[in-house]
Order: sequence, then C-alpha cells, then structure tokens
Amino acid sequence: MIKSALMSSLAAVGVASCCILPMTLMIFGVGGGWMAFFARATVWAPFFITVAAVMTTLAWGVAWRRQQLRRLIPGLALLTAMTLLAWGIWANEMAINDLLISWM
Repeated sequence: MIKSALMSSLAAVGVASCCILPMTLMIFGVGGGWMAFFARATVWAPFFITVAAVMTTLAWGVAWRRQQLRRLIPGLALLTAMTLLAWGIWANEMAINDLLISWM
C-alpha cells in the first residue's frame, strides 16, 4: 500500500507541475516541442491528485490497522507532504506561472 501511495503521490506532483515545469526549464534555457506534452496532462491533474490523496489516506489507515504506524510515520509524512504539495501547486498554478514569467 505504501508503494502505491508513493507512486500516486509522485504522479500527482508531476501532473500538478505540468505548466510550471516547462516554464522553469525555459528559464534555464531548455526548450523544445516536447513541452507540448505537458499541456495535455493539465486536464488529468485533479484526478491524479485525488487518487494520491485517497491512496495516502488508505496507507495511513493500513499502517494504523497493522500497528506499524510508529515505524512508518516518516514515510507516510513524506507522502502526505508530497500530496499537499501537489494540491498547493495545482491550486496556485496561475500565481506561480506569473512569478516565473516575471523572472524571464
């Protein structure tokens, strides 16, 4: 369950940063037509983030039920932070994009 939650959290962060990542790469001089891929991922961001939140919640529940919570708290806290980061990026995407554009 923890591995599934980790994979979904990584996917959520990746999809949530779909518009921020290309702009950041452009600041560093990396560009190209491959960046058009990220535009298609924007539609799926809420779905992936929701799946990550559900999987993370289930991982907490399974760890608690198996009485392994004390051992798994660092990993579960990291998963929770990644999922919250994905929600934060997705919710503030326009402000982050404006900031990145001002740096160009």
